[in-house]
Amino acid sequence: MLKMLMLAGLLLPLLATAVEPVAAWNLDNRAELVKMFRNPDAVIAVPGLQGQALSFQGKYKGNKAGCLVIRDLKLDFTKPFTAEVIFKIDRKAVRTHFKEFFNMCDSERGPGIRLGYYYGALRFRSGDGKKFTEAVSSNTKVAISHEEWHLMTVTYDGKASCIYLDGVLAARKEMTITAPKKTRYLTVGSYRNGYSYPLCGAIDDLKFYNVCKDASQVAEKYIEIFGE
Repeated sequence: MLKMLMLAGLLLPLLATAVEPVAAWNLDNRAELVKMFRNPDAVIAVPGLQGQALSFQGKYKGNKAGCLVIRDLKLDFTKPFTAEVIFKIDRKAVRTHFKEFFNMCDSERGPGIRLGYYYGALRFRSGDGKKFTEAVSSNTKVAISHEEWHLMTVTYDGKASCIYLDGVLAARKEMTITAPKKTRYLTVGSYRNGYSYPLCGAIDDLKFYNVCKDASQVAEKYIEIFGE
């Protein structure tokens, strides 16, 4: 009994500080989400790491990219936040094509935010419409194996953004995130409502938090999901 009480005493503080997402999609049921698709023929249900996942395909340009449009995300990206994405990139994905995870922006240079994959590097950016700043992983130091599931975590503390891949810091950049002036929806899987830049890969799980997780919390989440 004494050991149980001592264990409970250790666990309670951890449980009390557990961070819950303000928005989450496990993308298991394509049929339930189809009304939120743009170019639905290019959004395909595939086996995921946990249940099902959605694969986002389509043409590189020309309003033919598949995507999920989220119009009710209650999150201010100019304040501290965390985004978690379980993903894999297709083997056939073209290295020189920009591949979009999600975005809420007025143009490619902002205002707003974009998370993408380009030339083997993960990129999180924001800008004022003319210039942008981005956190970028090194494609020589951070290898992203295609056809394998990964956890990507993006954090912002109000002064700097970090990108973590599989629980390990991959990029950090001091930046100020700007809020979009016109766009009020989040596009997942391609650029701005299916206009271009399909992910050419799958997303199994997508979560947003209104706090900036620290490195230990990011690592713990990876171990919780992948058990490593």
